[in-house]
Formats: sequence, C-alpha cells, structure tokens
Amino acid sequence: KSKVEARNGINPKTGQPIKIPTYMQPRFKAGIKLKEACNRNEKSKK
Repeated sequence: KSKVEARNGINPKTGQPIKIPTYMQPRFKAGIKLKEACNRNEKSKK
C-alpha cells in the first residue's frame, strides 16, 4: 500500500473547490513468474 497525500480538487459538476483527504492506495508489483509468462506470450506472437 502507498499513502496518497491530501490535496485540493475541483468538483467537475459544480466547479467548487473541495478537499480530497489522505487515503491508502493498493499497489501491484508483477512477480517474476508473471513477467516470464508475459514475455513468453510476446515471443510466440512474433
């Protein structure tokens, strides 16, 4: 997980400024097996 800091934003519908609070966001990191599988598929397509 990574922390996304609080920031100011704009409501697109009304145009009013709003405060977006700090929140935690999940992160994905591809493992070696997934990378190998993807590369194997790319080579077979050529």
